[in-house]
Amino acid sequence: DASGRAGVLARGRGLRIETNGPRTIAVAGTWQSPGAWPGVDDDSHTLVASYADGWAWSVPVGPGLRQFSVMVDPARTNLTRGGDSRDVYLAEIAKAMPFASILAQAHLVEGPWGADASVYSAQRYAGPGFVLVGDAGSAIDPLSSFGVKKALASAWLGAVATHTTIVRPAMGAEAFAFFNRREQDIFAAAQRQAARFAADAAARVAQPYWTARSGPSVEDDGFEPDVNALVTDPGVQEAFADLRARPSVNLTMGRDVSVEPRAAVRGHEIVLEPQILAPAWPRGIRYIRNVDLVQLLQIAPHHEDVGRICAVVMKSAPHVALPDVLGALSVLIATGVVVQKQPYL
Repeated sequence: DASGRAGVLARGRGLRIETNGPRTIAVAGTWQSPGAWPGVDDDSHTLVASYADGWAWSVPVGPGLRQFSVMVDPARTNLTRGGDSRDVYLAEIAKAMPFASILAQAHLVEGPWGADASVYSAQRYAGPGFVLVGDAGSAIDPLSSFGVKKALASAWLGAVATHTTIVRPAMGAEAFAFFNRREQDIFAAAQRQAARFAADAAARVAQPYWTARSGPSVEDDGFEPDVNALVTDPGVQEAFADLRARPSVNLTMGRDVSVEPRAAVRGHEIVLEPQILAPAWPRGIRYIRNVDLVQLLQIAPHHEDVGRICAVVMKSAPHVALPDVLGALSVLIATGVVVQKQPYL
């Protein structure tokens, strides 16, 4: 099912989950400028502006033409009442002050028109006889800015899962389960991103549009490591500093850590491969910045010199950079996947 918001199979099978959260309506119009757009250095760029009652964005659609859209909440945006859709749209676009100079000499040539941009998800995204890809499965808050990427990734992985069930029927259930988990994770990650943006805006202007969207979102269960967060994590930084200061290491696998087969994408199929399971990674993890953590876990206990550990890893994976190996080892230490052996007394 790639039918977008229509969700032919999703609705037909009762899989669509409409959220109880705020609704978002996109109202768009096409504008024409008599010359270059004032203040726009590169006309190919997307423009984004926020304001107290919502936010606006603009994309080029042709020579001298740009679409300008506003994202509003029917229940929380202070919309102009009593006028037609054009009046409502013009009043809202005028609130986006960064766009005022850009639109000063332009005129509306088409629209406005509206579309529902509210969030929804699905009970399941795949199963016997169906796969929901893109907006047919879920729609994320446009504020997250990952809508197109999400749709492309969903279609690609849906194709991989479907291909797997055809060429390896015994892996069908595992392939669909993997696709389902990944779609749930991507939806949750996008919601967290949008909530962070909204919370930042709410801290500046405590208006209903933003406060309603800045509440608690789905918790991160650690399925996909947030590399940027790991880089700044105090525990990881401490482990990294300790590695650099130690003349030698004596590492071993931590408690409650195991290596077990879990689903992963390889080429055009979903296969079972070894992954690390630990309290920090209950659903398994294999790579961080292209560093094979399973291989690193196997190598680290056999060498006392950190440089030697890195050299062995990089010899088998020349595309991996030294800082990434050190960072990955620091993550394993900080999360208790590997620990320093206690010396005998």
